[in-house]
Amino acid sequence: MKNAANAIISGGSAGGLTSILHCDSFRALLPIGTKVKCLSDAGYFINTKDVSGTQHIEAFYNDVVTTHGSAKNLPISCTSKMGPGLCFFPQNMAQQIQSPLFLVNAAYDSWQLD
Repeated sequence: MKNAANAIISGGSAGGLTSILHCDSFRALLPIGTKVKCLSDAGYFINTKDVSGTQHIEAFYNDVVTTHGSAKNLPISCTSKMGPGLCFFPQNMAQQIQSPLFLVNAAYDSWQLD
């Protein structure tokens, strides 16, 4: 990528979450001066209890970290402050992202409301 002028990383759902988590590391792969943008479509998962009172998504992310050893790939700026499973939630790490980040989420997300 010798002559990259513009680059975008994007994804939907889990891919949208990934575009948030890897936004700055994607920019770091490109030549200095490349205009980089990150777009997450439906990748902003909320950390809340479900109707049974369980932190379902938080438990799921903790399992992902344990199963895949994901902690080493998450921003240290987040993992140094909280458990790595919590660093999968954009609300805990999006403010630390240096590259332009655009979030698209439906007002009504049936998957998250289940």
